[in-house]
Amino acid sequence: MLKKIISGAQTGADRAAIDAAMDASFPYGGYIPKGRIAEDGIIPEKYSNLKELPRRDYISRTRKNIEVSDGTVVLHRGIYGRGTEYTIDYAKKIGKPVLNIDLSKVSMVEAREILLEFIESNNVEVLNVAGPRLSISPEIYSLVYRLLTSILL
Repeated sequence: MLKKIISGAQTGADRAAIDAAMDASFPYGGYIPKGRIAEDGIIPEKYSNLKELPRRDYISRTRKNIEVSDGTVVLHRGIYGRGTEYTIDYAKKIGKPVLNIDLSKVSMVEAREILLEFIESNNVEVLNVAGPRLSISPEIYSLVYRLLTSILL
């Protein structure tokens, strides 16, 4: 049973996950780089449950969120950057369950069913949500937000 959503709070998929959890009054968290850095500048203080790491790099953040989660879902629309690719590779490398959903190939209803099945079959209590940043996929925020609120509300 899902108990917490985490992400690195980058713009796009990550931030949508945190916002969906907050709006649903669902527990959230995650690790972020030192200085609260993100593509859009500084991650706002309203995301108070996020923990800063001692290093100012995205790789450390990505690794830590994968390591502390029970599973990672990568949500995208067929295109993503090196960071998302690294997320998939690192989760596989350390033997953590990872689900890759291309939202351009499945409906929201199908994506919801696939994600719920992943959570159940892998006993995911802490779900790490990842995907492209806003500059790579401008529409990803709204899609991830809609998908996760359909699960959390």
